[in-house]
Amino acid sequence: MLKNRLAYFLINVFFVVVALCFVNYSGLLSARIEWPNILVIMGLFLLIHVARFIRMYFILLEDLIRPTRFLQLYVKTTFVSTLIPFKIGELFKMYCYGVETQSAMKGVMAVAIEKFFDAMVLCMFMVPYALSEGALTPLLVILLLFAVLMIVFYFSFGGTYKYLNSFLVCRGGGRKTIVFLRVLEGIKRAYDGAKRTLSGRFVLLLFLSVLAWGLEGLLLSVLNSGNLFDFGAATSYVSDAFFGVNNASFEQYVYLCAIVFFLIMIIIYGRKYLIKRRRDDKIGGRI
Repeated sequence: MLKNRLAYFLINVFFVVVALCFVNYSGLLSARIEWPNILVIMGLFLLIHVARFIRMYFILLEDLIRPTRFLQLYVKTTFVSTLIPFKIGELFKMYCYGVETQSAMKGVMAVAIEKFFDAMVLCMFMVPYALSEGALTPLLVILLLFAVLMIVFYFSFGGTYKYLNSFLVCRGGGRKTIVFLRVLEGIKRAYDGAKRTLSGRFVLLLFLSVLAWGLEGLLLSVLNSGNLFDFGAATSYVSDAFFGVNNASFEQYVYLCAIVFFLIMIIIYGRKYLIKRRRDDKIGGRI
C-alpha cells in the first residue's frame, strides 16, 4: 500500500513538474489583459470548467467519488493536460482516474468518452466550414477518425467480445490465456460502464460539451478585444493548441489555466496538509 501511494505521489509530481516546464514564463509575466474585462474573462473561464467538471463527474457517476476529491482530480489533471502539448497529458488523466476507480480500463474509457464528445462537437461545427473551404485540416481528419473508431468500437465490441471469449476458452488453459481473459474482462466491464453512461446520459453530456465549447468561443472573443471568432480562426486555434504551435489566443488561455489551477492546487493541497498536521497533533497529544 505504501509503495503504491509513493508511486502515485511521484507520478503526480513528475507530470506537474513537466507541465510547469512548458509554461512560457516570459510571456506569462508580460501578458496583458484589459482590466475592464477581467471579471468577464474569469467568469467565462470558470463556467467553462464547471461545465467540463460536471461532464466528467457524470461520466464517472457510478463510482461515487466525493465531489471534493473529484475537484482535486479535475484540477490537477486539467492543469497537466492543458500545459503539455500533443495531448500527452491525457495519459496522466487516464492514470489518475484509473487509480481512483481502481480500474485502469475505466480510466481510459472515461477519458475516451470525454474526448469523443469534444471531437463530436468540434466536427459538427468545423467540418461543414472546412468542406465549404475545400479541404479538411489534419486535426479535423484526426478528430473524425477518432469519432468513427469510437462509434465502431461501441457497436461492434459486443460481438467481438463473445468471439474472443469463446476462442480463448476453447483454446484451453495457460498463463497467457488467463492474462488475455482478464484483460478482456476488464475491457468488458469498462465497456459496460461506458454503455450505461452513453445510453442514460448522452443528451446531458452532449449539452455540457456544446456549452463548454460555446463558452470557450465567447472567452476567446473577449481575449481578442471583442473580435468575434469565425470558424477559420476557431479551427486554427484548436489545431495549433493540439499540435503545440504558437498561437496568441491559446497562449492567453494557457496562462489562465496555469495561474488559476496552480493557485487552486496550492489551496487544496495546502489545506489537506494543514488538516493532516492538526490530526497528527491531536493524536500525538492523546498519546
